[in-house]
Amino acid sequence: GSPFKTWAYDVSKINVLLGGDKKAKLNEKMSFLVDTSHAGGGKLECVIRDPPTETQMMDRGLGRYLVSFLPVTPQPHAITLTFNRVLVPGSPFKIQVVDATRATASGDGLHLAPINYESAFVVDTARAGGASAKDIEARITSPSRASVPCKVRDSGVGDFTCHYTPTEIGPHVIVVTVLRESIDGSPFTCQTFDLRKVKVG
Repeated sequence: GSPFKTWAYDVSKINVLLGGDKKAKLNEKMSFLVDTSHAGGGKLECVIRDPPTETQMMDRGLGRYLVSFLPVTPQPHAITLTFNRVLVPGSPFKIQVVDATRATASGDGLHLAPINYESAFVVDTARAGGASAKDIEARITSPSRASVPCKVRDSGVGDFTCHYTPTEIGPHVIVVTVLRESIDGSPFTCQTFDLRKVKVG
């Protein structure tokens, strides 16, 4: 009966702290913070239906909640957040799930390269769930254990070209990672040689 109690709330004041990349690693728990402290009273709910994924929510106090989930398929996950059954602005949030082991590398620059000339190889992440150039890292170590600079450039949908110029003769170890995890076949060994000392005939 009267008087009735009601909550005054504003979902636009909810802050979802997902980070700029919005990427997760396959089979690795991802957590993010939701701040409802300025939204008023109410109930926060989270669900992932595409693909169906269990979520966990921990009350951190003062209107802040830690949401966690474990992605087991390398595909975008749509996270739906509601506050008092009203969609939080920006919801559903799309999280790209990446499986580094499904990424591959190919090209002559992985196996044989002349010194003092630029060599290259291609990293394909199309089957890995998608990645950006800043997610790709190629660490190249020369026979003297020196680090060889390597630049990664986006060359197409899911393809990235890695450029480097070796200066030492001998085996170079190439470690390629996506989101700091090794791709299929990594590390690679590239043998370098001096073109000036190659004799024909």
